[in-house]
Amino acid sequence: MSHLTPLLADAILLATLGTEHSDGAARVALAFASRGQGPMEALGVLAPLPPDFFAYAAHFQDIDPQRRAALSQAIAEQMARISASDATPKVEIGDSAEVIVNEATARGAALIALGLVHHGVVDRLLGAELAIQILHSGKVPVLTVPPAATGLMERIVIATDFSPAATRVAHLAMRLAKDGAAIHLVHTNDWLAESVLPSRRRVYEAGVQALLEQLATTLPLPPYAQVEQHLLHGVADSAILTFAAARRADLIAMAADGAEPVVRRADCSVLIAKE
Repeated sequence: MSHLTPLLADAILLATLGTEHSDGAARVALAFASRGQGPMEALGVLAPLPPDFFAYAAHFQDIDPQRRAALSQAIAEQMARISASDATPKVEIGDSAEVIVNEATARGAALIALGLVHHGVVDRLLGAELAIQILHSGKVPVLTVPPAATGLMERIVIATDFSPAATRVAHLAMRLAKDGAAIHLVHTNDWLAESVLPSRRRVYEAGVQALLEQLATTLPLPPYAQVEQHLLHGVADSAILTFAAARRADLIAMAADGAEPVVRRADCSVLIAKE
């Protein structure tokens, strides 16, 4: 198995409003950047005011500069909290998903990170939906992070269907793995019925095991990482979430196809990539 080597210069874009709810994402983004040669860049996006706002509040013509300044200050304070004071925040006004995707694409970002609020169903769903919109709108991988995350991950579940996107996300996840991390490679099957002949089941399972072992040999593992392979049965998202919860996973990494329920329901960080 291979070990971490320097990667090409690439940035991670942190999408944030500077609140403590996104501090976990900021800490993880900083740790990710430390594994490569690119910077962490912080972006805040403000929703545009309604078109008729100024018709009823003409004396607030300077409100957008004030909003920008307030958000820039909040992000600067967040950078100070995570000891990344040299990061320069950028603030834009527009549709959040569109602005984030455009900025990430323009900067050649390797990853977009954003925080998820885990208290309050509405706040959680809004954050998950933003992540899903970003994923649908662009090609840059997306990482959602809970507030309590501290940095690199100790327990990682990589759900793979052996597609190029799944292989891409598996390699990217290694940039988030601590030395000595427990890496679980899992493949889920929801079509192999119990009625299938045992001999056919064994052939299928042996094939999956061989592919999982092949994937393991290609990963740029951190030092002392431990890798296990697992074949799960059942509906993919439920099987992955149940397995991750049982292993107290810090991160689930998977291809975008079928990832939406996992993003909405996971208690841990989720990394998603498209082909």
